[in-house]
Amino acid sequence: FGSESRMIRLDMSEFQNVEDVSRLIGSSEKQGQLTVPVRENPFSLVLLDEIEKAHPKILNLFLQVLDEGYVTDGVGRKVNFKNTMIIATSNAGADLIWKDVERNKELNIIKEDLMGKLYEEKIFSPEFINRFDEVVMFTPLSKENLMDIAQLLLGDLADNLEQEKDIQLIITEQLKEKIVELGYDPQYGAREMQRVIQDKVENSLAEGLLEGKLERGDQVKVEPENFELNVNPKP
Repeated sequence: FGSESRMIRLDMSEFQNVEDVSRLIGSSEKQGQLTVPVRENPFSLVLLDEIEKAHPKILNLFLQVLDEGYVTDGVGRKVNFKNTMIIATSNAGADLIWKDVERNKELNIIKEDLMGKLYEEKIFSPEFINRFDEVVMFTPLSKENLMDIAQLLLGDLADNLEQEKDIQLIITEQLKEKIVELGYDPQYGAREMQRVIQDKVENSLAEGLLEGKLERGDQVKVEPENFELNVNPKP
């Protein structure tokens, strides 16, 4: 919808109890984390992250939204979702996808296996799944994909460092490989790579700045073995 401000992201792991329904639709005492943003900006993208972790009552709430296009909030007002796009993410069945890929199964067979698992284990009901226009399955990331992600994340850090401190971060293949090694999990993907960069690379650079090891105009490499700085001072 033309702006990041139009995205409403909800971490569904925070809505695991039946009482959490009121947090979404609000009450006379508090505003709804879902209904208020949608009422104020009906042309929005609602991202339901890790939807499988939500309480069944909350899944029923979204079943109504997807079916009827509206929900009644905690004070009796109808909130219209007909101009809203809803995307839900899930790690449910990730282990099955990984095993099927290792067995070189075709993607259409993997998807059939996945949907069967979701229904058999009652993770989602067919009624809930069928309210979505499409189920998009993502296969595990390749080594090349992971190296590209590491390059993007480290590249953002390098750009910020150069713009704010006039210090050039040299990104090596060895550093990217270390980030992939520490940050990738076959089941959960590459989401931990950003945290590894923050904990290891950014913290090392911050210490270097605080201790005066890094100055404007310097070039710096971060050694992958111990994340120590290798500084090439400004001439």
